[in-house]
Amino acid sequence: MKGFNEKKRVRMAVKRSSGNSSRKKAGIGEDITERKQAEETLKESESRWRSLVTSLPEFISLIDKKRRITFLNRYAKGFDEKKVIGTSVYQYISKESLRKFRQSISQCFNTRRVQKGEHLAMGDFGRMRFYKDYFVPIIKDSNIKSVMVISDDVTERRKAEEAILKANAFNSAIVENSPFGIMTIHRDGSVDYVNPTMLTISGDSKANFKEMNVFKLPSYAKIGLSKKIRDCFVGKPFFIGPLEYISHFSKKKTVRNFTGMPMRNEAGKVDEVMLFVEDLTEQKKAEEVLKESEEKYRALFESSADAIMILKPPSWKFTAGNPATVNMFRAKDEKEFSSFGPWDVAPERQPDGCASAEKAKAMIGKAMREGSNFFEWTHKRLNGEEFPTTVLLTRIELSGEKMLQATVRDITKEKKAEEALQRSERQYKALIETTDTGYVILDFQGKVIDANPEYVRLTGHHGLKEIRGRKVIEWTADYEKEKNVKAVTECVKKGYIRNLEIDYIDGHGKITPVEINATIVKMGEEPQILTMCRDITERKKAEAEFKKRTGELEKFNMMAVGRELRMVELKKRIKELEGKLRSK
Repeated sequence: MKGFNEKKRVRMAVKRSSGNSSRKKAGIGEDITERKQAEETLKESESRWRSLVTSLPEFISLIDKKRRITFLNRYAKGFDEKKVIGTSVYQYISKESLRKFRQSISQCFNTRRVQKGEHLAMGDFGRMRFYKDYFVPIIKDSNIKSVMVISDDVTERRKAEEAILKANAFNSAIVENSPFGIMTIHRDGSVDYVNPTMLTISGDSKANFKEMNVFKLPSYAKIGLSKKIRDCFVGKPFFIGPLEYISHFSKKKTVRNFTGMPMRNEAGKVDEVMLFVEDLTEQKKAEEVLKESEEKYRALFESSADAIMILKPPSWKFTAGNPATVNMFRAKDEKEFSSFGPWDVAPERQPDGCASAEKAKAMIGKAMREGSNFFEWTHKRLNGEEFPTTVLLTRIELSGEKMLQATVRDITKEKKAEEALQRSERQYKALIETTDTGYVILDFQGKVIDANPEYVRLTGHHGLKEIRGRKVIEWTADYEKEKNVKAVTECVKKGYIRNLEIDYIDGHGKITPVEINATIVKMGEEPQILTMCRDITERKKAEAEFKKRTGELEKFNMMAVGRELRMVELKKRIKELEGKLRSK
């Protein structure tokens, strides 16, 4: 029989019965073979499912109603089953993502529907990573037992997307803020995009460009630009310019360069052309101004009375010289002059004893360091004649190369005039020093600035140092001080004073009468009082003697006149008496 040849798995149930002296047992057997087979099948299925899940790149976790992790297919580095299973899933979610993660898992439990989301959670060694999540309800016997969360690590993809977005934003910013006008053109000639610079260059609006067809634009056709753009659609980039161009709509006149570049799609087909427009208007104006400036400089260079020359490193020989330079050094022409260096057109030594060659290099070095250097220099013409000059070395830059411009002025006449002035000053000083007239220069407060020896003597002192910086009122007699102050005030007001007589007194009480004539003069920044003082002691004595003599003469005259008057009266009386006698 079939039942006897098959092995059966039987579960026995034993029932004990009670009695007085012995116990009785009864057994009931239940066949569980099919159930065991089902359990083994289920176990094998679970093993295969676990093996499959474990090999997936995504993280797959089971979350129970208490939000605890009951299963995780694989563990990030630094975590294991012992640390993770049974713990709250929330402790692995970042604070920024926690609210959204809670909502997603709660909605999955409540609605029994799959939810989607992204969150930031721990990865290897607790470092935060971005995950894209699917929340799948696990339903058994019509009840939701747990939620399966399938998490795909999208950190690198997000970084790549962010990089792409950043690159696009960067490229867009470059185009938007480009100093060149940029527009993209479709195959049919319509304009797809125009940047702000293009609007500024053209003076047109976006609306004008949207209505534009570059193949039908007369101004583009006139300069051959329409054809160039058509050729660009078959893969021929182009450049044309500089051209004078008048905008079709705004009529704005500009000078431009045009560059066309084909833009290929993924299939390699040119579906758009990018047109770059460079506005050269201001550059052209600047070039014209520069040209005009250069012409003015050239005219100034050629016509300057000063010798202007260029020195170039490293030899520092002259590379150019204007006509005044050629004439100053008695050269045949500029070419001959340019064969020399600064030390070749100077004596062996300068007036201070320094060797010209060494000193010239020092002067050049200073000018290059500080930007300029002004000094006096003795030059020598090609015929051997030496002459004094002033030299201004100025650092300049030509074609990106630093060099020096030397401006040389012959000061022979000035030197002669200076020597004549110095000679005159020496003579004047000698005259002032030896004259018997006191000379003193005062400020407006009456203080001594300078004086000659005669004036120092008049004050009763022995040297200029004793009176410099002091007020003249200090050696003015007390009874003359008020008079002196008034005289200074009058001089400042009128600009001069004449024939003022003042008594000076020295430290021993000796009185020296002086006559003062003063004038306001401007010497340097501040006006000063130039004063001449003469000792009038002898004149005063002579005046006193004259006055005495005059008095005596007046007395004698009065006596003589009195005698004459009495004689006249006597004669009159005699005549009267004679008359009386005759009448008798």
